[in-house]
Amino acid sequence: MIAKFENLKESDFSEFEEVIIFSSDKVGGIKTYVNSVAQTLSSHDINTKIISNVKNINSFVFSYFFGKNIFLRNKYKIITWGIYNLIPFKKSSQLCIFHGFPSFRQQGFLRFILNLFTIFVCKFRNSCSISISKYVHSILLDVYSFKTKVIRNSIPLSVINNSLRIDEKNYLKKIDI
Repeated sequence: MIAKFENLKESDFSEFEEVIIFSSDKVGGIKTYVNSVAQTLSSHDINTKIISNVKNINSFVFSYFFGKNIFLRNKYKIITWGIYNLIPFKKSSQLCIFHGFPSFRQQGFLRFILNLFTIFVCKFRNSCSISISKYVHSILLDVYSFKTKVIRNSIPLSVINNSLRIDEKNYLKKIDI
């Protein structure tokens, strides 16, 4: 399929009316990953909505916490990444994506501390967390003792549809780079 859900089941999403996925406006790994996860969920008849604009994310968070109907909170499954993992959504309705790990040499001091803080907050909250590769999973587990479920990095549906050489081997990425 498009994204391989190794440890998650469709029943993890079916109890919710809508899956909200926080994305990024920038072209890159998280945007590609979020789009393919959304296409996978939609192909299983799960209503998904991607929010990629910071203004729209802020408006969703504000209405989630300060909206008139408090019972609307139970209808959303929210998939977050990065700093958005720190937003205190209901634990059972939040799924945190980790697409990397803290590295002082790669990210600089501020982003290193922020990513480290995110890991410890998710670990403390015992949030349901996923990593996009077995490599990230093993670093988070070995270095930070943080257990995540693995959903392998996926291939966007548009790449598969536009490919001239489609066979079953092209559907799943065998290795993580």
